[in-house]
Amino acid sequence: MSSRHFGDFVAGFRAHDERTALTVRPFLKIERLKYGELRKRIYQTANYLVASGIQSGDRIMVVANNSPEWVELFLGAQLIGAVLVPIDAIGSPATTLRFIDQTQPKLIFRNRHMHPELDMRSDVDSLDELDDRVAEYPETAAVIELSGDFPAVIVFTSGTTADPKGVVLTQGNLLANVEAALRGLDVLPDWRFLSLLPLSHMYELTGGLLAPLAKSAGIFYVPSASPVAIARGLQAEKPFVPVWIVDETDVLDLVGSL
Repeated sequence: MSSRHFGDFVAGFRAHDERTALTVRPFLKIERLKYGELRKRIYQTANYLVASGIQSGDRIMVVANNSPEWVELFLGAQLIGAVLVPIDAIGSPATTLRFIDQTQPKLIFRNRHMHPELDMRSDVDSLDELDDRVAEYPETAAVIELSGDFPAVIVFTSGTTADPKGVVLTQGNLLANVEAALRGLDVLPDWRFLSLLPLSHMYELTGGLLAPLAKSAGIFYVPSASPVAIARGLQAEKPFVPVWIVDETDVLDLVGSL
């Protein structure tokens, strides 16, 4: 899939509408989302954001765990030219509030029971309730002329040698990274990825989300990064490509628990 911008990227899902795109197991029940369903929810999210007053160039912050709703928000924002500011959900409140001051988001999404300190700083929405909020909006693409030059995300560096700095990447930057990744790794449609790193990391956003979606592969999200949850995910989904490994000890522990 070669895309000029994310409008092309999402429209490409239509060729694989019946394939499973995203799987999540928040509790005991496994939920699966096909590419056709994902595409419609992305369009609904884009239309919901427009109705909420979000315009091209506005910044939307998300401080939440990986989930299908995270994906829908990210791609829905791209379809209207908004800029996503993804923040690690386990980051400190002080750091998150500093990022808000630096980026001035017009809207913030968080998980329901995380980061209550955000409620006093800006308009805050619950990412957990996104599907319910967008359900009544059109399942068609918003009529907005997109460009690969549109800013897509503001990603904050790790801050290992200095204070974290926000780096702006365009839609074209992200899609070029995807194409480069796919030149090095020939992802096949029947591959299943186990995604664990936060999607606020460019490594995971590129290799654990956009590259699989570009090749109509499947992605599975576990409820937490605990060894038990990972082991259960490996057993249940039998992923072809676990995209996150800490060290050999973790791998041996996981294999031993299967």
